[in-house]
Amino acid sequence: MRAFFRIAALWQLSEAEQLALLGITSSSILDGLKAGGIADIGAETIERLGSVFGIFRAINIIMQHPDRADAWMRRPNTGAPFAGRSAIERMTGGDISDLDAVRRYLESVSGRLG
Repeated sequence: MRAFFRIAALWQLSEAEQLALLGITSSSILDGLKAGGIADIGAETIERLGSVFGIFRAINIIMQHPDRADAWMRRPNTGAPFAGRSAIERMTGGDISDLDAVRRYLESVSGRLG
């Protein structure tokens, strides 16, 4: 969970955005995760974490400068999965498929670079 909260800080995620990315509804659960006190998280949250980590990795491969990669996450984007929204806006749409769409897009771009 520490890695998620480091990414959340880099992407300047609000509490609401963190909750949406993790697919949880309770601020107290989020606080427990931050404190390391909640060890049992659901399979969907684990899947969401994997997507966030994959997105973080892919955008950093593409941009090669961490500050640019982090800033890109908030910029409006005309790419197919974004429809003018930022990656953060798409990812926090509420459905795990939103995370998957961003991850697939970035991994396809990073794969073409490598």
